[in-house]
Amino acid sequence: MRSPTSLSIIIGAILLLSGGPASASPTASDACSLLTQTQVSGALGVSVNAGVHPAGDPAITQLECQWLQSAQGASNSKRVTVDIFGAVENRSPADRFENARKPVRAVTKTPVSGVGDEAFYSESRVNTILYVKKGSFVFQIIVGGYPPDQVKTLEKTLAQAVVSKQ
Repeated sequence: MRSPTSLSIIIGAILLLSGGPASASPTASDACSLLTQTQVSGALGVSVNAGVHPAGDPAITQLECQWLQSAQGASNSKRVTVDIFGAVENRSPADRFENARKPVRAVTKTPVSGVGDEAFYSESRVNTILYVKKGSFVFQIIVGGYPPDQVKTLEKTLAQAVVSKQ
């Protein structure tokens, strides 16, 4: 029979070698950990503030982060918003990804290659959103303040940076 200390050392070694428990990954639960201020500023070509979570329940708000252009009003600023899909009721993040992919009137869904396991743009008159799934990790990214033809490139660039951390 092994002592509790030996068992703890064995479990610790297994977790260390496997990268730790899935819930310990900061990128799976904190949207602001997915991109750095430098990455967002570099991709957008403007200086942005540090990423911030919206106000509210931290269990929910940690799943969203926004980077805003420095010294600009919110209405005309260049910005990036990242939302991590969590489970909602009986729907997993993968279920929510599939639901977002379903056809909707006045919204164009276009597959995107080179990002995660699956990705697509959802384009409407209001905005373009890039949805990405890699394994069981699902997120969306929205870039604002740019002409529509630039938004897709910026969203894909930033999504690739997020996926590289997974």
